[in-house]
Amino acid sequence: MSANFIVIECELKILKISASDVLYIKHQNELTTFVLVEGDKLCQKSLTELSKLLPHNFIRINRNFIVNFQAIIEFNKKDRQITLINNDKLVVSHRNIKNITEAFRNFSVNA
Repeated sequence: MSANFIVIECELKILKISASDVLYIKHQNELTTFVLVEGDKLCQKSLTELSKLLPHNFIRINRNFIVNFQAIIEFNKKDRQITLINNDKLVVSHRNIKNITEAFRNFSVNA
């Protein structure tokens, strides 16, 4: 389990969340949702603000999603789709395919 934590303000509370518990973060309708291993948390920070606070294993896959690389189990390059450990499937933008591919290369070398 990682010792990295993310501190965020959600629903009038300040939360300390283990980075390894975060599967992905999505931004929709001016709300940001942290999708966790167990449950979701809502906050109002932008993905740009959050990306500055997140550990290096979090990757932007499109304009509305940041994913914990450690939660990815598969990347289908043809469909530009990643599958996460909870079986959620998310689409990677054309612009971010290179970032995902490089992340797989870098993390596999460092493993």
